[in-house]
Amino acid sequence: MPSERAGRRPPLVRLADVLAEASGGVRPTPLELAELLWLARHMEPAEAAPEAAAEEVRAPDAPSPTPPPPREQPHDGTPSPPRPTPVAPPRAPLHLPAPQTPAPAPAPPA
Repeated sequence: MPSERAGRRPPLVRLADVLAEASGGVRPTPLELAELLWLARHMEPAEAAPEAAAEEVRAPDAPSPTPPPPREQPHDGTPSPPRPTPVAPPRAPLHLPAPQTPAPAPAPPA
């Protein structure tokens, strides 16, 4: 495209190249790319702060040999408040056909 700088590839081509490199050289099909983009659009965003996200990106210096001890929750003797009831997602209205009146009973044979 004339508006793009020369030598710069479109984002979709770069994404396909990165996925091909990660999978050992097999490029994703257009359908696989479409499914990936659809999934990415429907995922919830991360709730981490920008500073925390930058810390997560960095690799640790050395893996710790033992997991850290579990955190202790402060307990003051009062029960925790009940969890809110989950809200059901909105549903589409169901439109049923109007009930029909039953047909009259046939007359007994004479």
